[in-house]
Amino acid sequence: MTHNSHTTPRLRNLLWATSKHDVYLMQNYFVMHWSSLLRRSKEVINMAKPIIPTLQKHSGLSHPISRVQISTMVLKENWMMAGGFHVKLICKNLNHSGVAFYSKITTDDNVITNVVDVFRNPNGPLRYNWSVNKLLLV
Repeated sequence: MTHNSHTTPRLRNLLWATSKHDVYLMQNYFVMHWSSLLRRSKEVINMAKPIIPTLQKHSGLSHPISRVQISTMVLKENWMMAGGFHVKLICKNLNHSGVAFYSKITTDDNVITNVVDVFRNPNGPLRYNWSVNKLLLV
């Protein structure tokens, strides 16, 4: 959903097809997985409930977060990265329960994550990057 108004949030990439049978989508505060083979959906993350990271040492915040409004997400190589309002970034390994880590890169409450991406570095490690509406991240 994209609006022309400068103050209206622009929501992108809230639906991902990881195969011809699997679709991930945002629905209210939920990330859902729909399987056309099983003809059912399954909750992946409930953003309305408190989120406690499983990798505490990698998390940028020391307290649980909840009611995260997601503005964009990406699913690649069994990882889901979701960016939200107030620049919250949530990372989940789809093969494990819970959220691996989350972070907030600014204290400015008017910043929104526009795009997140997951890619493989030529040296091998999996990396992620993101873009926001107000900051230049180097």
